[in-house]
Amino acid sequence: MADTHLCDQTFLVWSSLLEVLEEEDLELVIDQTFALTAQNWDCFSDETHLKANNTLMNLVKTHNVLLQERIDYIPSLASIPMMSKLEAELARLKAKVDKITFFNTFSRRCNDENAVVVRQALKELVPYLETNQKLLHESAISRKPLPALPALSRSLLDACVRFAEDHSDIPILCAQCLGLIGGLDPYKVETVREKKHILVLSNFERASEVIDFTAFLLERILVKVFHSTTNARAQGFLAYVMQELLKFCGFNSATVQRPRSSQPSPALKRWNEIPDAVRSTLTPFLSSRYMIQIRGGPKDDEAQDYPIYTQEISHANWLRAFVYDLLSKGKGENARMIFPVLARIIRGHDLSIATFILPFAALNVIITGDEQETLNTGRELLTVLETEILSSDQIDATKIKQCSEVRRLHVISATTLTISRMSFKHSTTSPFGYKRKEKPFLTPERWLERPVEVLTRWTRSRTFNR
Repeated sequence: MADTHLCDQTFLVWSSLLEVLEEEDLELVIDQTFALTAQNWDCFSDETHLKANNTLMNLVKTHNVLLQERIDYIPSLASIPMMSKLEAELARLKAKVDKITFFNTFSRRCNDENAVVVRQALKELVPYLETNQKLLHESAISRKPLPALPALSRSLLDACVRFAEDHSDIPILCAQCLGLIGGLDPYKVETVREKKHILVLSNFERASEVIDFTAFLLERILVKVFHSTTNARAQGFLAYVMQELLKFCGFNSATVQRPRSSQPSPALKRWNEIPDAVRSTLTPFLSSRYMIQIRGGPKDDEAQDYPIYTQEISHANWLRAFVYDLLSKGKGENARMIFPVLARIIRGHDLSIATFILPFAALNVIITGDEQETLNTGRELLTVLETEILSSDQIDATKIKQCSEVRRLHVISATTLTISRMSFKHSTTSPFGYKRKEKPFLTPERWLERPVEVLTRWTRSRTFNR
């Protein structure tokens, strides 16, 4: 519905879909349905206004129990005069829910991967926080603040990052909400976010590690990006990539269904480790047949000039260009199979994809690339780290700090090297996939030695003022 010219037709299709969904499936989209209606009401024609009103009224009548169970999640329709009667009934039910529950619910709504749901939640959260300032003040001076507030603040900060690039209004709304919540005392509350990491110790040589890496990428990055993407073309590319990655992992309709009397296969075991919500998204791509028409051109054959980073380039453009070029230089059978596929969703797609791939693609080139490729990669990383923040412009300073995320590559390199040394201490083959007598131009050991001094200077010069 991002295209105002297609709003009416899109809602008609959406309404038809709702009529055939089972209640179990309807629960997944009911919040989005109310949010879509509220945010696109002004774009609807008079005929679609009537259709939308009837659709929501039928939902309430047909699935009344479900809506009452999820009443604190249902977006408000107060901005639509035609639905004042329905909104009054929803408001009556919401009045029975205590305020603490609403804080927890807003936190979960803001964690949604769909920008429409998050935007609507934020629009409702701003007046809710303004109305409940007394409760916030009491929590601030209390010895034991409301547990819901740290979780809500964490959700707002995450939403700022997740939608910063494509939905500029969401970070602004998040900032308003954070301002209304106020500063949380770090001595009283703690908002530690669980982080899971993955290492590829064999430099993409061992199939089992590559499958774990690919499944991790699907679960943690690509499915979330797919849910949050509203552009149909971008969704098509993401669908193709997820389809190909599932195929590479050996996941298909046959392998993920175990006969009753048989032992689960390795592919089935790994598939079952993926959360149910993620599997439900990936399942249609086990048997899909997406194809991409390759359109070659002179621009595709041009070599990338190094260093890519300059003071004029934006962080997003630099990161995408760097990762895209690294993926074109992947070495090893497995890397050459998945890197070209991943390159399809670097330019013009969510920045979290390139951010995740950067350290793995760079380490692959550093370890197994030829002399020129290794020198270019090392020069690029050091160019970023050695750039001084001379400008008083806050935007320039922030850009340099963002580009300096190459520190993550150094941390992953050090951890990978340490673990690999322990695992392959007595092997004649390097843990990174090359024979010990055939060391590459730049080994991981040499890469780690070079930027230590630069990283020390980086830490001193780029520490954020608190």
